[in-house]
Amino acid sequence: MSTTLHDLFERHGNAMPQGGFSADEVQEINVMTAAEFQAELTAQEDARRKSNNEAAGDAQQRARKLFLDKCHRAGMPKAFDGCAIDSKRAQEIVNTSRGFWIYGNVGAGKTHLACSILKGWLYSTSSSAVFVQTTAMLARLRDAMGASNETQATAVYAKTPLLVLDDLGKEAPTPWALAKLFEIIDARYGARLPTIITGQHTPNELAKRLSRNGDVEMARAIVSRLLGTCAVMQAGGTDKRQSRKSL
Repeated sequence: MSTTLHDLFERHGNAMPQGGFSADEVQEINVMTAAEFQAELTAQEDARRKSNNEAAGDAQQRARKLFLDKCHRAGMPKAFDGCAIDSKRAQEIVNTSRGFWIYGNVGAGKTHLACSILKGWLYSTSSSAVFVQTTAMLARLRDAMGASNETQATAVYAKTPLLVLDDLGKEAPTPWALAKLFEIIDARYGARLPTIITGQHTPNELAKRLSRNGDVEMARAIVSRLLGTCAVMQAGGTDKRQSRKSL
């Protein structure tokens, strides 16, 4: 059986040897025409290029999965896996130690924007973060009341390098809830730890909402500390959830 170009490549570890094949090796495959030789050489190069591209694609998929796993461990819902990585706003947080107060109507993209910034933070820094809905956070803290891990449970939110508090203002403003919110937000304010909050309310509206049961001073204190650590921004545009349904 005559030697083929494929055989020569295998002989040299599937790579073109430095200086090319020897005269004797070329003689082994001299049954080929020049055009056939060039065609097989091109096919070998295409095969290697395809293999390299597939390997690069697999590496990118693995890296994406590892990154999304990191986001999920931080609490980001899987529904927001496809949102962009907002490294620009994440870097603003790093530079200023200030988070964002993101408000707007239902479906305006508040949580989507918060998750994009969270992704930017996890992608651009080595620091951890926690994403949690406000009602879920308070429920977990309520469950920890009286247990030996109550202080530890509170510290998860008070001490994380970045806290994303979703849907602030939907919780019932009971005296206990206000006290717990103040404890966490005040601790973060004092430690200059950035917080991102989302909700339907402007600062004035949230102050009114939180003081609904009469504790005006506590409500004002919470809003004041948030304003001291957050840049206020409005999420606008059409209802993104409705837009996605229509695609």
